[in-house]
Amino acid sequence: MVNILSFFEQNFGTFAPYTLFNTLIYGIILSLFVFLLLWIFKRQKVKLNDDFFVAVAPWVVFGTTSRALVDASFFPTIWFFVAPGIYFLIFVLFVVAWVFSIFVSRFFKIEWWKPLFVAGFVLTIFNILIIALRAQNLQALLFFSIIFGIACAPFAVAWRFKVFSKIFTKQNLLVVAAHLFDVSATFVALTFFGYVEKHVLPAAIMGLLGPAAFFILKLLVVIPCLMLTDHFIKDKNTKNMLKFVLFVLGFAPGFRDLSRIIMMC
Repeated sequence: MVNILSFFEQNFGTFAPYTLFNTLIYGIILSLFVFLLLWIFKRQKVKLNDDFFVAVAPWVVFGTTSRALVDASFFPTIWFFVAPGIYFLIFVLFVVAWVFSIFVSRFFKIEWWKPLFVAGFVLTIFNILIIALRAQNLQALLFFSIIFGIACAPFAVAWRFKVFSKIFTKQNLLVVAAHLFDVSATFVALTFFGYVEKHVLPAAIMGLLGPAAFFILKLLVVIPCLMLTDHFIKDKNTKNMLKFVLFVLGFAPGFRDLSRIIMMC
């Protein structure tokens, strides 16, 4: 029993470093979450449309800002506030709020996604205010804005002039922008402020090719994933869920990194 507990503490504990092994396990856990959610949505006949994603958006920001506030020592460094515990915590809070929203919607005769959005928005505003009060490095925000804008410019032009319009749909461009957001925040942190990449694969790639190369490598992974999803996934709910997961995988770590740089933690 002691050996088992030691194994979990070393690989999945509060202070466990990222390794190929636990990164793979986290990926499997994420996949199980996705399939579980798809099953729940199918049973409840929930359509993953724009209303749903508007309702979920503040919960994504709440989760990633909560993680950043752990780094800033505002929230305690406990298992439920770091990966993978924070995924379980946000999932449970989201499900509770979702069930509550359904009851509220029936009682007040409103659409169910609206109270879910409000609940997530209130939680998120609290975190954003704390981050704003602890802001010390607005120069990083300026650097990030410039680099992110430059990275997104070619795709904005492609959207404006309908270049490769079947690939660069509105949904797909949001996913691409989310990953450019992540890379831009990482680039600023590593290049200008002495941060170190902790994830195994990005650290190895950037160690060999430098932080700037990760812009290209991200696009070489994300764009083909979107193309394959569009080509092979016919069920609209499944397609939208997969794209939403791709969006979160880019936006969430990017927003956390940007929040950390701004708070200098």
